[in-house]
Amino acid sequence: MRRFIVRHDWPGLGMMGDMLRSMAGTLNDLSGTGPVAEQGWAPRVDVLNAETEVVVKADVPGVKKEDLQVTATETELTISGESKEELDEKKDQYHRVERRWGRFSRTIDLPAEVKPAEVKAKLDNGILEVHLPKLEPPAPASHSVTVE
Repeated sequence: MRRFIVRHDWPGLGMMGDMLRSMAGTLNDLSGTGPVAEQGWAPRVDVLNAETEVVVKADVPGVKKEDLQVTATETELTISGESKEELDEKKDQYHRVERRWGRFSRTIDLPAEVKPAEVKAKLDNGILEVHLPKLEPPAPASHSVTVE
């Protein structure tokens, strides 16, 4: 079977990078090979570009609050952490193992500049919701020009 490599650190590609990562992740999921063993996993995200803020929702099932790290710059949001393996091989032999576990990191290019110091994040039922207030755009500078 063919394995697709998924890089999670393609800077500057924005939505195109997110789309390529999503397509490669889907192909890996369908092939059954996935990036789990080689590269960990990355949460799937929704990014909403609202009027006054950017809202990012990430699926992080089984990840505890204390195992999550969220960092923001004016242009990027990084979500990283770890979900622990819960297999108990002493009781049964598993026929199939599809649940993802291990370390992960995902950096998302934001659609607008934000205020990193005012970012708020909440974890509820395996969904991480991050609210990033937008920077106010500077007023357009105008300069009067004398016609000679």
